[in-house]
Amino acid sequence: MTGTGPAGKGSHVNEFAELRKSIHLNHGPDDPEGYLRLARALSGEGGSLDAVLEGMSRLQAFGRARESEGSPHAAEGEAWAIRFRKRHGGASPYTDRRLHDLFTPPDPAARNPRNATGRRPAAIVQSLFYGDPALSGRASGGGLGTLMRSLGKTLARRGLPVLTLTVQGGSAPGTTLPETETLDEGHELVRLPVALPERTPEAFLMAAAFIEAAASEALRDWAGPGSIVHIRYLDDASRAVASAARRLRLPIALTLTPDPHRGVCGPDGRIARRGAGETREQFNRILIGDELLHWSRGLVGIGRDAFIDTLPGYFPQLEDARGSVRAGVDEGVDTDPPPPVGEPARLLCDPSLALRLDPRRVDEPAIICVGRLNALKGQLNLARAWAAGPLRECRNLILIGGDLDGPDGEERAQRDGIRALHSDSTAGRLCHLPAQDNSIVRGLLAWWGSRRPAGGSDLYVCPSLKEEFGLSILEAMAAGLPSCAPLNGGARGYLRHGINGFLLDTRDSASLGRELSALLAQGWLETEKLEGLRAEAKRSVEENYSLKAMAEAYADFYVRLSGAKEGQNERE
Repeated sequence: MTGTGPAGKGSHVNEFAELRKSIHLNHGPDDPEGYLRLARALSGEGGSLDAVLEGMSRLQAFGRARESEGSPHAAEGEAWAIRFRKRHGGASPYTDRRLHDLFTPPDPAARNPRNATGRRPAAIVQSLFYGDPALSGRASGGGLGTLMRSLGKTLARRGLPVLTLTVQGGSAPGTTLPETETLDEGHELVRLPVALPERTPEAFLMAAAFIEAAASEALRDWAGPGSIVHIRYLDDASRAVASAARRLRLPIALTLTPDPHRGVCGPDGRIARRGAGETREQFNRILIGDELLHWSRGLVGIGRDAFIDTLPGYFPQLEDARGSVRAGVDEGVDTDPPPPVGEPARLLCDPSLALRLDPRRVDEPAIICVGRLNALKGQLNLARAWAAGPLRECRNLILIGGDLDGPDGEERAQRDGIRALHSDSTAGRLCHLPAQDNSIVRGLLAWWGSRRPAGGSDLYVCPSLKEEFGLSILEAMAAGLPSCAPLNGGARGYLRHGINGFLLDTRDSASLGRELSALLAQGWLETEKLEGLRAEAKRSVEENYSLKAMAEAYADFYVRLSGAKEGQNERE
């Protein structure tokens, strides 16, 4: 766990964080040399750079120079950009996007929101492009989709109407979803008419201009004057929405996360070398993060101490952005009792499932995992760890998540890998349910959390290689389920090993198998030891990570942001 946090957080120096600090101290945001230093470090090139990385660096500096009156780099940057466009225009979508931004004049009409539809104008606009909030748990739609839907509902009930923007495609193959959908009273979903083949950073990059144009139309139609546009990812789709909001002069709020920043260095704290394509994508997202931070009037950090502990090491410019409205917010889950699931056995033993429980085994203890199907989420590692050893002899395995009938490529690979584990020894013990509505998931978790199987306790396991925060973990804890979380990631901020849950090494199936077997061998799951842990898990979530508390924190943040001066999101 050393060397992956900000400088000074581990036994090794974080080379990337130190470089960011040095660049901030020695180069202004309009100085191309600062970006070139960063590009050389990421690519491992001590001297010359490939044309794309150099172009990204110089065009980014020129964009900032144009915003800064009297910048000594403005004329030089413009001349370089014109030469680059003539020589290399069309060579790379990374540079094409920046050239388009620099040489496309703004549409004068973009500054005049229409909002003539007769609808109640949105007060808060939020964008989500990884998945669809109406289809949580399928394709790339995971816990954030559930969070944004739940938060939108809660804010709307507090008098802050919410509009969520997403796009068509990438989550329901062969299906066209409605352009608009009411998720809850006061919370509307608009799917921009941009059909993506998949939801990846590369796809967002290629479609950025179309997303920005469509977002501009949606904001003019749906957002009232002064609406706040909240951006939560550092990618080209999110940047496109922010750019549209900026042209409309709507204030921008940004959830700032150190991603991809904290993944730049390896375990030794040194910058890890990557291939050209991955380096360009990584560099692009870092530039987007800096750009969005500069544009944003309000900043949210995940966790109450984010602006003290995790963010400054990767964003040294935060020291100079003291005019922004800030809030460190702990994410939360609904802690109200969920509606009961009438017949859990009917779901788990459904004959139409490729992997289902034997009805005679429903009352046996289980290992449970909920989440979208993705290699980073680790379900296949968990299934392999379970199938390979004694775990399958004492626990059923229940997986919930994914579009199992119409999967995308990543889902298919994970689904088929799990199904390949079906054998005489696993039949009737391994169940894989497709993604379920959040109310059903919470109902099932509550059912598992309340029962006490004779053969031992049920156990929730999050096997992710890295979990930013872990809303599914919090939901399991709130249900009173003994819960296991990755040692690497945000769960360490709220889960204390042996007190309210367990932290595991989830790097691969072998590590998972060893860790889970050790929990059993050391008696952690014995009844007399677990009742206190169950109670402490529920208490810690209800007191610190409830949806109600999170919504109150966001509402306060939005009120403060609405009262901030208009020019604060254009800091030089």
